[in-house]
Amino acid sequence: MNAIFLRYAIALFSLAKEENKIETYLDEANQLIDIINENETLITFLKDYGIEVNEKKKVLETIFKDKIQNNLLYFLYVVVDNQRGKYLKEILTEFVKYTYKTLNVQTGIIYSTIPLKETDIKKIENKVEKIMNSKIKLKNQIDTNLIGGFKIVVGYTVFDNSILNKIQNLKKDILDKIGKEDFNENKS
Repeated sequence: MNAIFLRYAIALFSLAKEENKIETYLDEANQLIDIINENETLITFLKDYGIEVNEKKKVLETIFKDKIQNNLLYFLYVVVDNQRGKYLKEILTEFVKYTYKTLNVQTGIIYSTIPLKETDIKKIENKVEKIMNSKIKLKNQIDTNLIGGFKIVVGYTVFDNSILNKIQNLKKDILDKIGKEDFNENKS
């Protein structure tokens, strides 16, 4: 089934590239994925074979008209026309992955105790891009265990600027010092 998702993803990428709107389509695809995640009934509706294709397209138009690119909406129609509505989330996810891979963009998560503003995330992405010498796209995720600060995970690379990490490092340093002092006292 993954090959089907990839075919749709490549077709959507080609359309975005042809229109010179790759970033726009990427942002809108991510928004659509978020909408689907928040509202699983949309997929239930799209996969219902008892509902006519034209009715499904009318609902998609009602929800997304003037909120996404017209050609992206038409792409959703094609997915529904081909009875693939139940795979819409997977198709869009594959499009995002394919686009990031094609554009050499690494994705990651920035963990924080409170939601970060989009402008702050962009600033952090720019700094991480300079360090990693690659384009970076971060998603914010809340982690109340951090106490404060933030932690960034991109692939196998971790940037931990959290208070929890600083406390753990301080604790380790203290234990290391105590252990060395005990060792030195026993030697005498």
